Amino acid sequence: MCTRWRPRGWARTAPGFTYETGEPACRWRRPGLGDVVSPGRVAELDPRRRRRVIARTVLDLAGAWVLLLSVYYVVPFEQFSSGDGWLRFGGALVVFALVIVWQTRRIVDSDFPALRAIRALGVSIPLFLVVFAGTYLSMSLDSRSYFSQPLGHTSSLYFTVTVFATVGFGDITPRGDAARALVSFQMLLDLVLLGGVVRVVVGAARTGLARSTAADGSPGLPPDDDLGPVPPQA
Repeated sequence: MCTRWRPRGWARTAPGFTYETGEPACRWRRPGLGDVVSPGRVAELDPRRRRRVIARTVLDLAGAWVLLLSVYYVVPFEQFSSGDGWLRFGGALVVFALVIVWQTRRIVDSDFPALRAIRALGVSIPLFLVVFAGTYLSMSLDSRSYFSQPLGHTSSLYFTVTVFATVGFGDITPRGDAARALVSFQMLLDLVLLGGVVRVVVGAARTGLARSTAADGSPGLPPDDDLGPVPPQA
């Protein structure tokens, strides 16, 4: 246990930080400077650090979207009937599920669970849309009879978003049992994503905040019994 006194108004570094000897750390830094670990809630940060972590989240989301769209528009899609299209589709859904599990675990262990939850949803939903858009595009390349008009990259993504948003303009419609079954399957997964996955992500964020609070004793500060003696004020 750290026995060094804590300067008034300063905060301890991350729980678990140890010296090379393995002894508990007794390092203190001014809040908002250096590598101070967050109190778990963005609203409790000083304005400078708050802007920094929010900007980093926005940049990470923008980078993820650019990467997903670049892969979607650059990677050539094969015809759905060639190369086991349903197998590729199933594999893409497995990857999507693994991303959800990985992001959920990162939320719980994150210093900023709320921002990590936003980042998780901001990556998972576009990935979900790209998976179905790529599948619709492959089906259209295989046969024009699957949809009311031939689909390109943009029109396929547009159709996927309209199904996800339950808008349904009617300018592009599925034809044939295979296309209608796949669109119906997306509608069901939309409900699961909006109802179940969002609930899991929000729950993970709350768990992460609770763990952060429990680890520090109070938001942003370690437990009182771990602060060590405070010298008397002159």
